[in-house]
Order: sequence, then structure tokens, then C-alpha cells
Amino acid sequence: MDMDNDYSEQLKYKNTIMVEKPLTIEEWKDIVFYRNVKISKTMNSTLKKLLYNNEIKINNRTKSSLLKNKLITNDQKLTHFGYINAIKTVPLKNQCELLSIPLEELQVENKKTIKIEELAIKYFNENNFNALFCEGNIFRDILNTLKLLILLPIANKCIKNKENRYFELYCSNYGNKFKENIKRQILDKIPLINTKIFDEHYKIYSEIKDKNCKYIDYQYSRYTHADLLNIFSIIPNNIFVKIMESVFYNNLTFTGWPDLIVYNNEEYSLIEVKKNDNLILSQIETFSILKSIDIPIKVYKFKIIDKK
Repeated sequence: MDMDNDYSEQLKYKNTIMVEKPLTIEEWKDIVFYRNVKISKTMNSTLKKLLYNNEIKINNRTKSSLLKNKLITNDQKLTHFGYINAIKTVPLKNQCELLSIPLEELQVENKKTIKIEELAIKYFNENNFNALFCEGNIFRDILNTLKLLILLPIANKCIKNKENRYFELYCSNYGNKFKENIKRQILDKIPLINTKIFDEHYKIYSEIKDKNCKYIDYQYSRYTHADLLNIFSIIPNNIFVKIMESVFYNNLTFTGWPDLIVYNNEEYSLIEVKKNDNLILSQIETFSILKSIDIPIKVYKFKIIDKK
């Protein structure tokens, strides 16, 4: 009987927070479309030309393929998907110019075989900045903590068993399939949150994550509890509102984020570290979204000088 009651309470929780209509197969395909499209050399060459001139002559076969893959419109203009694919075809310097992202080139000495990200952290530390390797993970954890501000009271009311409650919260937090009124409550709550309230909920979130996500390789989360609180304190709450809105409504995921977050008491930036490579498709897509919501992004290209 107790098990039946607990199940009914969990169902009530799911019905409260889940969307009324799940994504259709076609809607889901649109979200992940760019990951599956295969683009030929001829198509890439055409996209590159269209970046600067949409009056070029395109043969019928290539045009048909570009249209079929949602890369151009009938009047040969690049779609959003076509635009980010076109940016992928040009060198790093041109990529940054097209995305309006500052690019700095630096020469650094490397005595040992050290990863380029570690050299970058060392460089920023020497210039009075804190630097953390995060690739979006720290923002995912902050946003999942902020969701708990609304989800936790609902779960506490609906699910008596703590273990079941934490499992449902974990599934909900990573699913993002919330009804519109729940999304609105989360977005409205964020501006009101101070560091103390955030810290209290982060401790609960950490317990939920540790319990339900033991397979995570924590080398990709190279930040401490204190680091996370520092990041939450330095970034204005309205920026977290914009990030959450982009997750809810603009298909922002936590892939393709810059390598580092660099900050001091006055400012912060997300830093992508490059050596000889260009921005990849997921980075171009994510960077363009982050730029549109006023998150400062910079790209640093490091030229390694071997110290003799």
C-alpha cells in the first residue's frame, strides 16, 4: 500500500512538472539535425562562397543538396544552420571575425609536455586572473541548482521517500521538459537568489548528483564548491536568466562551450584555447548563442616555443 501511495505521489510530481506534449520525432530531429548531416567538399566550397556573396551561380545538383539539408533558402541565402556550417569552412581568424569574438595570439614557452589548457591557466594566473577548466560543466551545475529552487518544494510535497525524490529530481533536472508555468517560475526566481540560498541548494544538488550520476568522470569538473560559489557571485543573476532561457527556448546545450572561465573580482570571460585547430560546429553554434546573450567570449591562440 505504501509503495502504491509513493508511486502515485511520484506520478503527481511528474504530471506537475513535465510538458503536456513531448517533442515530436520531427522536432527532435531539427534540434540535433546539424550533428547528422554529411556535407560534401563541393557543398562546403559553395557554403564558403555564400558567406560573402549569395549571387554566385550554383549548379542544380549542389543547390538541391543544400536545400534538402536546410543549408540555404530558395533564394540562395544561408539558413542559420547553413551559416554556422559556412563559418566552419574558414580559418580561425575569419571565424572569430564573423562571430565578433576577439582573437589574441600569444607565444608561450613550454619546458615540458603540458596540455595547452594548462598552459593557458598558468598564463592567466600569472596575470592576476583565476582560471578554471570547465567547458560548460560549471554552468550546467549552476543552472541545475537554480532549477531546484522551484522543483525541490514540489518534490518535497509530492514524494515522501527521499531516495525516490532525489531520483526524480535528478531525472527532471537533466530533462528540461518542464511545463511553461514551471519554466516561468524558475526564470522569475533566479533574480531573487543570493549566494547563501544558492549554496544551500547546491549542497542538495551535489548530493543528488553524487547519488545518481556515479559514472561521471570528475576530471571534467575541475572546480571546487568554493570555485562554483565564486562564479555564481561574480556573474550577474540576469545573465543566468538569459542562459536558462536559451536552454529552455533556444536549444542551448552544454556541449561546445569554451574551455575556461577566467575571472577576478571585477570581470569574467569565457576563453577558448586553440593551438593549430579551428572552431568546430558545436562551438560555433554555442558561441553564437552565448554572444547573443551578452556573455563575454575570447579565443586565445597559443604558439608554443620550446625552451632550450
